[in-house]
Order: sequence, then structure tokens, then C-alpha cells
Amino acid sequence: MKREILFRGKRIDSGEWVEGLLIANFDGNYSIQVRHDFDGMEYFATYKVDPETVCQFIGGKGFEDAKNEHFVKGESNEVKLFEGDIVEAWSEGGKGIFVIKMRTEAQPTFMLYPNGQHGKMWNIAFSDIGSDKFDYYDDLRKIGNIHDNPEFMPKN
Repeated sequence: MKREILFRGKRIDSGEWVEGLLIANFDGNYSIQVRHDFDGMEYFATYKVDPETVCQFIGGKGFEDAKNEHFVKGESNEVKLFEGDIVEAWSEGGKGIFVIKMRTEAQPTFMLYPNGQHGKMWNIAFSDIGSDKFDYYDDLRKIGNIHDNPEFMPKN
């Protein structure tokens, strides 16, 4: 199973989030090309996005629910997780609030920050992303992102 390369950014003209192929423009700005279907026809639209909001899909999914409840795998509340998303994670009876960030030193990978909470080190099982056995994200709930919901940011 191949990992999907996908980016998200906020449109400059409307502030709406779009997902698709990232394009670096010659003027130093970014656009995202989005695939649309209309009456059985496929077409692509390109939207200029705020460079500060561009973030990459991490290759896994979590859950999102306004009721702040637990989730059942495969239900309609499953969402893609991107760099910059704020998530609540559960593991071995503990719970923490984290931001998904890209670690660039050593081997680049996505991490949960701050990762030292409640006496344990939290991480994303990146080596499992894209494999058939990947199921780590059953315990991650998306509660927002750093651009729209800074009030949910974890305390260091």
C-alpha cells in the first residue's frame, strides 16, 4: 500500500481549506490543485493558498466528534490527519493533547509535541503508516488545528 502525498492549505480568496497537490509558484507563493467531479466529468481547479497554512497529510487518520466522546473505527467521523492538527491521544490509560509536527533532524518523521506528557513519551508509529497492520490512529481524536483553534494548543 502506497502512502498518499497530499497537502492542505487555506485559500487566500475565501479562507476555505482545500486539499490536493501542492504547487510552488514562481513568485514564491503556493497553490493547491484540487480534483473535482461534476456530472461524471473530472476537472482540476487551482487555488492560491496562504503559505503559513500549508501542511502535509501524515498518512493516517483519526476521529473528529463535537460531542467529545469515544469513537468506533470505520464510522463517518474518521478524518485525515495533517501536520498542524491538534489531537487528543489515549494510550495505556493516559491521555494528552498534542500538535502534529514534522521532525526534520535525523530521519524526517511526524511526531506528537510536546511528546513528554504524564510520565511517558508519546509518538506516532510512523513505520506502520501505509502498511496493512497500521491502526495506531484509532486512539487519536482531532480537536482542531493551530491556525483555526490556537486556544486548544497544549501547554508546554
